[in-house]
Amino acid sequence: MPRTCKEGNCVCTSNAQLPETITQLRELTQVTDLGQDLESLALIGTQFENALVTTRNNSAPISDTGGYGPLQTNDMPFRLNRRRITLRINRSVNLNLARSAEDRAQNLHASLVATNSQGTVFHRVQYASAYDVRIANALASDEHWRPQTAVLAPMADNIVPLAVIRQARENWDTADAGTHLNDLLIDGGQQRRKCLPYIGKDRCWRVIPNVVASFLCFLSDQKRSFTRMVPAPSLVQAHVGSATDVSMIGEVFMARFGQSTFSLNCADIAEAWVSACNRYWQLELFDVHKKAIAVLAADPMSETGSRNDFLASLPRAA
Repeated sequence: MPRTCKEGNCVCTSNAQLPETITQLRELTQVTDLGQDLESLALIGTQFENALVTTRNNSAPISDTGGYGPLQTNDMPFRLNRRRITLRINRSVNLNLARSAEDRAQNLHASLVATNSQGTVFHRVQYASAYDVRIANALASDEHWRPQTAVLAPMADNIVPLAVIRQARENWDTADAGTHLNDLLIDGGQQRRKCLPYIGKDRCWRVIPNVVASFLCFLSDQKRSFTRMVPAPSLVQAHVGSATDVSMIGEVFMARFGQSTFSLNCADIAEAWVSACNRYWQLELFDVHKKAIAVLAADPMSETGSRNDFLASLPRAA
């Protein structure tokens, strides 16, 4: 869903297909490895003024224009910022960061990117203004740094550690929103998903995945303000607001929320879980590999009763 802008040096006018891997990016333009941890990018990002910030996984991208809100790490309370871009990071994980040069011939803006161990770009900051260029260049390169390639050993599909389940059950009701989101910053949320069936039927339950698209369209048609979150390795980007433009292309839900855009391939939703923790409820969407692809929640400024009633009304899966 392209956006237009009357201002110069703006990144929101580009319709170019962006490279999805660091290898593809290197084939198009000069790339400088930075070797910084994600917290360095999160701190620098608070100074951006007119950057286009995108977080994506295989099923959902979310974008917004501006700069990051105040630094928010996994040991801080979760707070949605209504004026800046909400980004929550896992500060204990080092990722592969790089800076790419502008290439006007290919309509390619300069950018900062974060990649996983396979080289997939899951977080991108595009910028064009002279001020934002100076901010991005403040991240120093590291000639001796080498990309991180270590990955966590996955748990077997039929094994759920008893200690993990016990801890999840004991901490469920006292955990705040940030603690629940932190589970999605580790192994794509797979361990959390494996624990959900054992938490308790009144604490979390499955709903029919096919209703998610209709649910999103309903919220959008009713101009309901709600929160959309897209998790990626070690971070989640969030935005709260009501939709201003909505379309369905096949099974892909696409919507604009002011300057923010959000898309979701509903065909990739294998499971949908409502997690209910006191006043904080959210709808967690997982793919066939039990990895989290998106999280939907109410606007925290809405009335507690009404914001949970919608999730409670979704038809439960057998």
